[in-house]
Amino acid sequence: MAVSTNIPAEPAAIERALRKLWHSEGDTSSIVCARTVNLIVCCAEADDLEKLGRELEPVTARHPGRVLLVSGAPGSDTPQASVSASCVSSHSGDQYLGQEIVVLRRGQASCKQLASIVNAVLLPELPVFLWWRDVDRLRSDLFDEIAPSASRIVVDSAASSDPEKCFLTLRDFVRKHSGAAITDLAWTRVTPWRHLAAQFFDPPAVAPCLQALRRMRIEYVAHGRESGYVRPEALLFTAWLAVALGHSPESRGPQSAVSRRLRFSGGAVPLEAELTKAEGAEEWIQQVQLECDGGSFHIGRVSGGQSFATVAQLPWQPPVQRTVRAVERGSAESLTRELDFAQRDQLYEQVLETACVIAQR
Repeated sequence: MAVSTNIPAEPAAIERALRKLWHSEGDTSSIVCARTVNLIVCCAEADDLEKLGRELEPVTARHPGRVLLVSGAPGSDTPQASVSASCVSSHSGDQYLGQEIVVLRRGQASCKQLASIVNAVLLPELPVFLWWRDVDRLRSDLFDEIAPSASRIVVDSAASSDPEKCFLTLRDFVRKHSGAAITDLAWTRVTPWRHLAAQFFDPPAVAPCLQALRRMRIEYVAHGRESGYVRPEALLFTAWLAVALGHSPESRGPQSAVSRRLRFSGGAVPLEAELTKAEGAEEWIQQVQLECDGGSFHIGRVSGGQSFATVAQLPWQPPVQRTVRAVERGSAESLTRELDFAQRDQLYEQVLETACVIAQR
């Protein structure tokens, strides 16, 4: 990989530096560089940009293109940039997959000036993905300037000190920008729980139990959080089940520093939910219990979180048990998968609306 540092943060200078790097990589007359995406990564202040660039290598290997690592923290210096470029040979002669990383440090530039630089160095006619890592600054001038240019925005509400406030901001953005697609990596982590819960009700004899669910209990692990904090994955699972059953949040019941109770109505029967903080080493959902009259359905992590164990207990049959291997993905791997999709996730948007109503109860 060729690298050039301390470049003025000006579009023309950045493009010249990249062309120079490609020339140093080989005979540019024989290289056809394939690039498929623009990826803007707006970093949190605590992010190590160089380390983050290395972590993104698997992402750019699958989705070659131009990555812009943007540090939005103001500074006393003039805006600076560094660029790197590399290519991976394909299996078809002189065809290469181009990987470019542009690191932009805001310095004294305003948010509008920084966004102008970002937009000017995007590769034309390619989709633009925005990974916004500083989720506690979603309501910021920089987000307002950059986000509208993205065809898909990726966030992780679990990185926020206040996920429910994050939900409200995301909902407002979706309402304002109807063409933008939003991905929350917390929603992605809920996927195996949703699939396992839905599979309980696949057999025709069990299907009626879905609409008859009356109680739900979720236990989750959260370290070092303020009183009343609920993991976003637990809130999103709750909202998903409410949407699936045709429910709306009705009221919030008694709550404590480690537990929140909710009541839903509108479906076949009312649903009561309890979201409870539990002890554990890893921050995630630990178990989900669903109950109808005479039956229960349980999903829990076992083997140190490496597997899910499910149990369905119904009066007309012996307990049905399964063990399913858990596949945990890091942020970079999850991002790689999300870049496969450009369309809006309409189910997520419905769930987000319900999660926001829960947050406002």
